[in-house]
Amino acid sequence: METTLVPSYARVRFAQAPGLGRKEQQMGTTQEDPTLKELVSRLAELEQVYARLQEKLESSSGTAPTAKPLRPGVFASDVAGTPAVSASGTNGADGVDATSDSGTGVSASSGSGTGLLAKSSSGLAGHFMGNVQMENNLTVSTLKSGAGTFASNTASTPAVSATGINGVDGVDASSDSGIGVSAKSGSGTALVATSSSGLAGHFVGNVSMDNNLNVAGTLTGAVSAFASSVSGTPAVTASGTNGADGVFGSSDDGVGVQGTSISGGVGVQGNSTSTSGIGVQGISITNQMGAGIGVLGSCDFGPGVKGINLTSGGTGVLGTSFDGSGVGVQGDSTTGTGVLGTSDNGFAVQGLCRTGEGVLGSGDKNGVHGDSTHGNGVFGQSFIADLLHAGIHGLNNTSGGLAGLFDGTVQVNGNFSATGTDSFGSSPGGTGVLSAFSPGLPGTGVHGTGGTSTGTGSPGGTDVHGTGGISTGFGGSTGLAGLFDGDVQVNGNFTATGTKAFVQAHPTDPSREIVYVALEGGEAGTYVRGSGRLQSGKAVLTLPEHFALVTANEGLTIQLTPRGARLQLYVVELDTTQLVVREAQGKSGRFDYFICGVRRGYEQHEVIRTKN
Repeated sequence: METTLVPSYARVRFAQAPGLGRKEQQMGTTQEDPTLKELVSRLAELEQVYARLQEKLESSSGTAPTAKPLRPGVFASDVAGTPAVSASGTNGADGVDATSDSGTGVSASSGSGTGLLAKSSSGLAGHFMGNVQMENNLTVSTLKSGAGTFASNTASTPAVSATGINGVDGVDASSDSGIGVSAKSGSGTALVATSSSGLAGHFVGNVSMDNNLNVAGTLTGAVSAFASSVSGTPAVTASGTNGADGVFGSSDDGVGVQGTSISGGVGVQGNSTSTSGIGVQGISITNQMGAGIGVLGSCDFGPGVKGINLTSGGTGVLGTSFDGSGVGVQGDSTTGTGVLGTSDNGFAVQGLCRTGEGVLGSGDKNGVHGDSTHGNGVFGQSFIADLLHAGIHGLNNTSGGLAGLFDGTVQVNGNFSATGTDSFGSSPGGTGVLSAFSPGLPGTGVHGTGGTSTGTGSPGGTDVHGTGGISTGFGGSTGLAGLFDGDVQVNGNFTATGTKAFVQAHPTDPSREIVYVALEGGEAGTYVRGSGRLQSGKAVLTLPEHFALVTANEGLTIQLTPRGARLQLYVVELDTTQLVVREAQGKSGRFDYFICGVRRGYEQHEVIRTKN
């Protein structure tokens, strides 16, 4: 006969039940209503009593125990460090094996501690078949799973945070054919990797990014390709602050930085917002001619290197060389322009060199070509004060060729020197050579120095030689050998085979002019003229000081002309400072005088001489 004992959870008396103690017999005699905690504790005791009674009944009747139905249970612990449920499996058995056909296999929660803690000395600490949902952080030593999604809806709290210590990687992800790590974010950072001493990230294979990559440290790797399909968005953007370089490329044998554009774009572009900054700088340190190049630009049809500067004080392209045979910037072109510089206000191309060439350009057409709308198209500067080192050096190795050709006005703010012909300028209708100094600053427009002669009796070279153009048209005239708009100073003798004249515009006829020719003679003559008055037959006149300063005392002559009446005038005393005149009959009256002399230091002028 099968016996089933059903416990009662109301007031129960077990007075005759075998094995019960005094406490169990008195439980039904409580006079006051118990608390919730007391009820839970009594319920547990009743369940234990029920289990023992069931076992005794089954053993006494000899029948097999009947399976009791499963129902949800709540396990609680109020002792810190003591889990509500603790399950241990030995000999390969699982500690906890929980399944559900449609619900949650294991659901664990904790107010402040760990909801679920799983440990294994050799096997897996946890094995989940299906999705895993966590409302807080998941802390694991090693996580292995299939496809999974981790999400976080709390700002500054990442969906996945992995930390490795003692040299262990934080995240190690690999895939045989797919993506090892795939990270996405709607507005924040998809993937953040930090390391105090090692590599923040190590990728074996290609890396694909649909947005920007920000690297605070150093990005190293093998040959890499960065691509952008968005107009105006560069494939690589590098910014350096606090004096750091934006992009620094070095190569032991190849190219440090190489940029290529195939559809009208820019291969390499450097921008600088500072007035003393540099957009692109190339430095080559070598002692072999042509072995190292700071910046090399090559193009089949367009400019090899193009520098653009939009601010005052900036530089489109700056080349620096520290070796005597090195080149700061070199441009080579077979049909186009080797180096092209464009500037709105500053220097389009600037070359600085301590001992060698600042800018060297070679080409079948133009070696160096510079355009500027407000500043200098090409600017060269040298820091060595001799004739062998120039800011801009033009060289022509062919006979009769030109080292420099300027189609327009050339301004020289300083000295202009040449080892051959000082200057040669040709113009179809304008000015061949024009030189001017800066407004407001004293200087010399053109300064020429003739060559020194070492031969006996041979003359020195000519400083400046100008030849008037010849007109072949009907009624044409010979052009001017020299034209000076302003005063002309000659520190030496001035010689002319023609006349010395001054020209004045005609006051009433604009088509005509007045030409006066200078008085000429066989001496370097000086003169002074004026008027005097006799008082009682005598006149004493003091001559101007300047006449005495430039005129020799010997060789003076004088002419006296009476005014208004007949006078018998004669000279009593005459030198370069005073004139004394008397009238033979002691009459008074007016007279004019004209005194001629010879310039002091030029008394021995040779009128007829040997031709030089």
